[in-house]
Amino acid sequence: SSAPYQVLAMAAMRSVETKVPMVRVANTGISALIEPSGQITNRTPLFKRGTVMVDVSWRPVRTVYTIVGDLFAEICFVLTALGLLLAWRWPRSAPIKAARSRRLPANGRPH
Repeated sequence: SSAPYQVLAMAAMRSVETKVPMVRVANTGISALIEPSGQITNRTPLFKRGTVMVDVSWRPVRTVYTIVGDLFAEICFVLTALGLLLAWRWPRSAPIKAARSRRLPANGRPH
């Protein structure tokens, strides 16, 4: 299936958003070293054993995601919940009734 390749691509995106190198080790998937830029290096084939020795250096870099995190998603969730609560509490029923009274007959001409 394409799942091991998708998981590897998602891991590369995590490295890009945090600007941190990642050493990804999988039992039956693809093991690889992922650079902070998202470049995948030193990868092993799918379902093959392999040993790779690499030096990984840590550079503490702050990105927008590491500073803010999931704040944008949380704000969107709160606004959506607030909108649903307001829509449930004060439904707009008047325009619907007015639209029903102006309904045209089957031929499209008013009465």
